[in-house]
Amino acid sequence: MTDEKFIYPAITALIFCALFPSYWLWFATSVFDLPGYGLPSRSNLEFDFFLWLALGLMLFYIYLSLKRILPVLHNYSRLTIPLYFAIGSTIFMFGGIAILEIILVGFGGSLSKPTSEMILVVIAVIFLSGIIIQGVIDILIGAILLRDSQDLPNILTIFAVITLINGILGATVLLAIGNIVITPLSFLVLAVYFLKRPEIIDVV
Repeated sequence: MTDEKFIYPAITALIFCALFPSYWLWFATSVFDLPGYGLPSRSNLEFDFFLWLALGLMLFYIYLSLKRILPVLHNYSRLTIPLYFAIGSTIFMFGGIAILEIILVGFGGSLSKPTSEMILVVIAVIFLSGIIIQGVIDILIGAILLRDSQDLPNILTIFAVITLINGILGATVLLAIGNIVITPLSFLVLAVYFLKRPEIIDVV
């Protein structure tokens, strides 16, 4: 039998739990008066841009780790496709906005004001649609885990319930502000799951 700790996904999830609410609380208190927004271009890529990228990369890694771990620990693969959707949603939202930000900075001087404003509108559309898409995916993930709760450890049932609530809030958009608290809570539970020492039977 092999004793294994998935320490790196756990650490990543814990860091995400700390940075996610901090980022959005800063964003909320800025009253959307971010540097360069509403102007033809931003002067540079500031700390918030790199924090945004970091959050996206952490989400990508956490989802990918969960997809890899479930079959290893529980011979469970029913969440594979929803987790691929979650990875795709992460790339769409975090990567899409980051690319458009880079365009605004790199080509801002040569872009017309209408073009810059159009890019800002597209950023807003990606942001809102990303919240909705991820909300639907979270509902799907939570529902599947709850359906199969008898085949999985209790901690994943807790994760499923929180993820389901998170998805419902996100899908409504208007209630998505509650995700500032619920999302870190779901990933905190996931970090505990990663930190547990599951026993895996080696089949020879």
